[in-house]
Amino acid sequence: KIITTWYSRRVINTLHNIVTPTKHLTFQQLKIYYEESGFDTRGEHFLDNLGFYTDQEKLNYVAFLMSDVNSVSIKVVKYSGTDKVDLISNDEYGYCCLIKACLNVLNRLNIENITSAQITSIKRKEKRLVDATAMREAVINAIIHQDYINGSYPVFEIYSDRMEITSS
Repeated sequence: KIITTWYSRRVINTLHNIVTPTKHLTFQQLKIYYEESGFDTRGEHFLDNLGFYTDQEKLNYVAFLMSDVNSVSIKVVKYSGTDKVDLISNDEYGYCCLIKACLNVLNRLNIENITSAQITSIKRKEKRLVDATAMREAVINAIIHQDYINGSYPVFEIYSDRMEITSS
C-alpha cells in the first residue's frame, strides 16, 4: 500500500506531455498504414484523435516517434554462430515511423526464422528457430515499452541457434 501511494503521488513525464524535439513533422508513413487498414486520414482531427498533442496544443513525443523521420535507431544484427565473434550483417530499420520500423523488423526476423526438419521413420518433424507468435509479441513489446526519452533503443540479434532482443 505504501508503494502504491508513493507511486500515485509521483509526477510522471509521459510521452504525451513531452513536447517533440523537432518542430516540423510529417506523417505520410503513418497515414499509409492507417489507410491500408481502412481508416480515413483526411481531415483536421487525424493527429488529435491519435493523442499527438500536449495540453498546450503542441505536438508531443508520441507524434515524434510516429513521424516520418525521428532519431530512433532500431538495429537487426546477424552473427554466423552462437556468439558475437563473426558479424554477418548490421542493418538499420529505424529513423522512421515506429509502426513502419516494427513491420520491417518483423519481416526481417520472419525471413531469418528458419525451419529445421527432422525426418523420422514415422513422420517429418519441422521446427522453427523461434515460435512466430512469441517472436511477434516480443518484438512489438520491445518497441512499445522502450524508454525513448532516455535515448535507449531496442536491438534485435540473430544467432545460428536463437534470436535475442535487448530492450530497456
